[in-house]
Amino acid sequence: PTLTASSAWWIAASRQEEARDAVAGLAQWLAVQLAVALARREQGVSLFEEGVVQTLWTIGLRARRDVVRRLLDSHSGASRPDLLVVVDAPVDVVRERLTERSSRHSRTQQLDAGSQAAELRHGRELLDKLTTWASVQTQVVKNDGRVRLSALATQVADGVDRIAGPPHHPWF
Repeated sequence: PTLTASSAWWIAASRQEEARDAVAGLAQWLAVQLAVALARREQGVSLFEEGVVQTLWTIGLRARRDVVRRLLDSHSGASRPDLLVVVDAPVDVVRERLTERSSRHSRTQQLDAGSQAAELRHGRELLDKLTTWASVQTQVVKNDGRVRLSALATQVADGVDRIAGPPHHPWF
């Protein structure tokens, strides 16, 4: 209860643009914390499409007050990832991909071109801060659209392999 209350306080202090964003951010933050805690209890590698850093990024992107570092610091290091994979793509490539998506659930997709580019640049600055604050090993994968996805997937798999170490085969 103490960590939940602390998380709620910090997210409220971020002064999100809309109340629903604060509620959604808190729900996502608590869900990610639980998922990471459960994953830490199991052997093996757990991959999160949206983990601790992504959730903090989402909370921080439209916050009117920068509190994501305090939110991160209020939780133990055990809730942080062992490896963070950052996909680095130029703003124009990201904008093009957002335009081509069939879904329209992203608020960034709804912005005009200038506002969209500004938000993506702000998002990049926030991500740079978060990767520094999280103090975890970070693997940057360059994706400008010219490299095959299979090659990028291999880079990520190699990063996971380095963290996980050699496979354990109890039958040997």
